[in-house]
Amino acid sequence: IGSLALAQQEMQAERQYPSGTVLKNSYFGVQVTVPKGLQGQFVEQGGVQVLALGNGQGLGGVLFFQNGVAPAAYQRLMSEPFNLGQATFQPAEQPRTQGTTVSVFMQEQSSGAVIQLSALQGQGGSSILAMITSAEGTVEALGPASRLVLGSIRFVNSTIAQAPAN
Repeated sequence: IGSLALAQQEMQAERQYPSGTVLKNSYFGVQVTVPKGLQGQFVEQGGVQVLALGNGQGLGGVLFFQNGVAPAAYQRLMSEPFNLGQATFQPAEQPRTQGTTVSVFMQEQSSGAVIQLSALQGQGGSSILAMITSAEGTVEALGPASRLVLGSIRFVNSTIAQAPAN
């Protein structure tokens, strides 16, 4: 465990990371290991922090770091159409909850493409909204993609959890 802690890097904006890199976001209390075969890029703009993971061929995920979003808000989000600019995805099922994770498959009607949205709850109000994609854009292909991306995330001590309550 000691060598793992030394290998961690704090996420830095506009920087790319190769597979195997162990990244941390101390504020949100998150550790992400860039999955094998993927690259990562951290972006921070206007207070929004995002880690994009991908292979350039449609497989990957986008992790939105959040604070103060209740599980019920994620349930509502995943029960409504999800607009991504020129594509709108509709829920293909009811959101499902497993432990502290809420997930749903969403389908774009004209192309039939499918994505998975997953919300992972951490400590002290931190959470991650993950949008997971696969090159094939099918539910079957999203299973391995989801395990790859979600399996790379681990919540650790956050500075949110350590901050005094207002």
